[in-house]
Amino acid sequence: WVYADQSWARVAELVPTVVACADAGDEVANKILLDSVHELAASVRAVAQRLALSGE
Repeated sequence: WVYADQSWARVAELVPTVVACADAGDEVANKILLDSVHELAASVRAVAQRLALSGE
């Protein structure tokens, strides 16, 4: 269903469930969250570099 409906809101609706599962010790949910954090950090770094905010 993720690929059929491009609405990010539908995907975002899963966040509370994924967080709850990660809190309960689910390793797959924890990996999903960790991977998401890494992707977000990479995006922030890319934007900062394009805006010349990173000092690099």
